[in-house]
Amino acid sequence: MLLCGIADELQKSAKSVILSYFFCQATDSRINHATAVLRGLIYLLADQQPALVSYVQTSYDKAGKALFEDGNSWVALTKIFSRILQDPNLDDMYLLVDALDECVVDLPRLLDFIAQTSSVSARVKWVVSSRNWPEIEKRWTWQHSYVWHITVAHHRVLTGETERAYMQGIYQCIRQIVLKMLLRLL
Repeated sequence: MLLCGIADELQKSAKSVILSYFFCQATDSRINHATAVLRGLIYLLADQQPALVSYVQTSYDKAGKALFEDGNSWVALTKIFSRILQDPNLDDMYLLVDALDECVVDLPRLLDFIAQTSSVSARVKWVVSSRNWPEIEKRWTWQHSYVWHITVAHHRVLTGETERAYMQGIYQCIRQIVLKMLLRLL
């Protein structure tokens, strides 16, 4: 839910920014794997920028529906996604992935892909969240300057006024993070 607030702030603060997001959930087999993350991000990008459909259409014309569903879909989607990220006509782009730790199928592949594509262009910025798992934490180094990784160390049990105050504090923190990101990078 943390990234929902960041997505809202990005949409309010910078109207010309392209924003694509995906929310992983371990208990739902439709959205708990790396291929689903790419498929979802590509869909939202193409929905916002119809010219990007051509990248998908070229591959779809060759493979059909299997492009999105068979054992080779990860390879096909990474190629499509990489071509989209290199499109010279795109403005700044934010790619948000929430709950990386809930991507239970091919998480290492997804982490490698994010790390690899984070250096493609200064126009492409990744914002990812997860629990603070060592296997995820070790992927982000100083080399990945366009990846912001937000970790959730623990959950608090709060009620009533305490919960509202806590959530208001989180919202203010998110707002400050987003504004700093925008000022530094746009």
